[in-house]
Amino acid sequence: MITKKYFFTFLLLITLFSPVLAFAQGLVPCGQPNTPMCKLEDIFVLISNVYNFIVWKIATPLAGILVVIGGVIIMISGGPGGANPVTGIVSPNMYNKGKSIVTGAIGGWLLVFCSWLIINAVLLALGLPGY
Repeated sequence: MITKKYFFTFLLLITLFSPVLAFAQGLVPCGQPNTPMCKLEDIFVLISNVYNFIVWKIATPLAGILVVIGGVIIMISGGPGGANPVTGIVSPNMYNKGKSIVTGAIGGWLLVFCSWLIINAVLLALGLPGY
């Protein structure tokens, strides 16, 4: 069952990324009006376009937003063993949560980028011209 928290988080993400998704219009390189018919080699161009879109238009800004959110949580927590500067309450859980958000965002972005390097190398080896 979907709770309200997840529903509103989903709506927020859709709202934030709807302008980015509008730029996905040029992903299919053929078969559109005023473009040539599709050939077999166009599937590799499509794969490259989709993966570049995911890496550069979705994953990179999302990782940046998560690093900022994690940094704000770390600052609000007052650091490791420190007290919150506003309330004076010690909250090591907030520090650990912010730290895990930052490290997860950076690790996830590195994983996505390394997979992009591998896929790009394979597509170049298959003869697709580089972008």
